[in-house]
Amino acid sequence: TMDDRTLVRWSRANEPESWPLGNVERIGGQDGEPVQAMVPLLDRLLIFKATKIYALYGDFETEGGYSLALVSDRIGTRYPFSVGVDGDSVYFLAEDGVWRYDGNLTYVSSKIKRTLLGLLMDANKEYAAGIIHDRKYWLSLSEGGTDNDATYILDLLALDEGREVWTRFDYGVQCFASCLNDTNYNNLVARLDAAVRERWISFSI
Repeated sequence: TMDDRTLVRWSRANEPESWPLGNVERIGGQDGEPVQAMVPLLDRLLIFKATKIYALYGDFETEGGYSLALVSDRIGTRYPFSVGVDGDSVYFLAEDGVWRYDGNLTYVSSKIKRTLLGLLMDANKEYAAGIIHDRKYWLSLSEGGTDNDATYILDLLALDEGREVWTRFDYGVQCFASCLNDTNYNNLVARLDAAVRERWISFSI
């Protein structure tokens, strides 16, 4: 139910098959917004709702040993597959574009804001796919079709220097995965086509 999707549960430490009934926290009270995404960031778990972000942290083995903090009551995500972690930062797609959270929220898609705002008016954005790879944030989404058909890439090295640099490619990615090959080089694996005709590619950037 919708109510169930406002709850976060956790197992005993190092016992993934043991789920005590008391290991549960309702996120956001009774606002009715389901949890959209969760990612670990340093010593805490970031929890995304459509219009809010929370941080859950502390000692989860001790009753009352953990805390739930509201990070933002205005920015969240409706696009659970868009969230990517880069060290001590998280990147994600919100209703008005791409944001970074590193203790502070920073809007990082000013250069393509008009484009993204036009695209996000379309209903076919719930499967927007994002990943961090090779110090780049990859975001694939639909530009009007039923599947993702364009990919935007944000250069995080340039962003570290105060420059916002985006690159656009005319292909869509339905889902991403990052893995290590036999030489421990980090490769990006992407499914380019829709479910009817799957084709996977692996490439390094």
